[in-house]
Amino acid sequence: MNLFKHFLKKTFIYSLPTSFNIMSLFPYESLKKEVAKVKRKLGEIEELDLSDPVTFIEKYVRNPKDPTKPFSFEKRDYLLPLYRDMSKKIVIVKSRQMEITEFAVNMLIYWSLKRPGVYVYAQPTLPKVARFSKDRLRKQIQRSPTLKKFLGETDVKRIEFGESVIYLYSTFGEMDTLRGIPADAVILDEVQDMDISALAVAEEMLSHSDFKRMWLIGTPKEAGSKFEELWNMSDKKEWDAEKKMWIPTNTDRETYYSGYHITQKMAIGLWMTEEEIERKRKTYTKQRFVNEVLGEFYSGIGRPVSFEDVWRCFTPLIKKGVLEKGRQYYAGIDWGVGRKAYTVFVLMTPMLKEYPDIYYYDVVYVKRIDYPEISQHVEECKNLIKKFIPLAIGCDIGMGYVQNQELYKTFGSIIVNVQYLNRPDKTFEVEPSIFGTFAKVDRTTWIDLFYDKITKGLLRIYEDEDDDIKEWIVNNILAEYPEVEELPSG
Repeated sequence: MNLFKHFLKKTFIYSLPTSFNIMSLFPYESLKKEVAKVKRKLGEIEELDLSDPVTFIEKYVRNPKDPTKPFSFEKRDYLLPLYRDMSKKIVIVKSRQMEITEFAVNMLIYWSLKRPGVYVYAQPTLPKVARFSKDRLRKQIQRSPTLKKFLGETDVKRIEFGESVIYLYSTFGEMDTLRGIPADAVILDEVQDMDISALAVAEEMLSHSDFKRMWLIGTPKEAGSKFEELWNMSDKKEWDAEKKMWIPTNTDRETYYSGYHITQKMAIGLWMTEEEIERKRKTYTKQRFVNEVLGEFYSGIGRPVSFEDVWRCFTPLIKKGVLEKGRQYYAGIDWGVGRKAYTVFVLMTPMLKEYPDIYYYDVVYVKRIDYPEISQHVEECKNLIKKFIPLAIGCDIGMGYVQNQELYKTFGSIIVNVQYLNRPDKTFEVEPSIFGTFAKVDRTTWIDLFYDKITKGLLRIYEDEDDDIKEWIVNNILAEYPEVEELPSG
């Protein structure tokens, strides 16, 4: 109450009748800002050193992994120019787990206090936005005894901080809301998963501001994407560890963005080791390694493996139809529909190559089933399952819904109904169904994973005496779809 009386005296209203409506003279937002100014004058909120982002963060922001310690840039020289970059538009192409989420948090904290205004943070989905709001931004502010004094009213989508307001929205389903927010600065995170219209909306939001700051952050995916187009419009800086400076590599054209390429190799000696990088090279698919570790755009143009690559997978070490005691076997069924179509039955078994998680995948049996009636396909698959007794059978549900039901009636829960989708953000999901387990898989990811095993020599196929059969197997692997009607049966 004493603080409020002091404020009223400063505004010459203390002598007014108690029935006078103060809010009629001072709108709520303005009133709060004036109160904050008075608090600073009274020493309840200290004046901050906002002269330099790095100095500010080291002084006032706590280490999110150990809040008892201040935030530190030790051995992170590559981050300093990024934090101090005053360019209007910045694009960051990054690997996973490179402390760039902390960068986004720190930029919102610093600039909200340095230059009061409206700030917007956006991600593709609302759950990710909610986690960022609650677990990253608000917690980071609340860790600091100094910064938490500036924290006003908060909810998931709106945070009052100092004399600024920070809005947090998703770009999926909330674009109309975003269009209505005039902003001074915008951070678009996970740009690779956003529709390009999100960028146009962000530009429009900033149109009336004289500050107009924009940060675009993302982990690259395919070459030729809209995100790569944005990257190509930047100066595409790469870090020179010896000179400890960022070197622009795109100097032959006019650029619109200040660009930074951040890779996990920069973290070697901090929280990453060369051995971890090498392990990821061996265990990740080629695309995942290129995207998430190297932070580069992946070019999948052209067939990822050649005929010769697959042909080399045949080995006399694997005997056709011979099961070894103690090994686990799994089957796959790709149903064919129609008089000229055929069904393929495959039996595979993993074998540990290198501890803890590098395996050979041995194909011990392949059968092409091309009877004229689909019921005959089902009966043949039943016979093969009874013969080999696999632990689980993955069955294509696209052409085999009825067939899978028939198998389930006989074999129960070992039947796995597989549906191929285009979901790069959720590559594998399993849920129960009334006819066995239901698995949703991202087709591109798993085909890429399969081809990656071939290039690394991890796929081994039994040696067949008939070269026509071997050629048929190779062409099935190379085909975008399994049906290769002109090849012989076997």
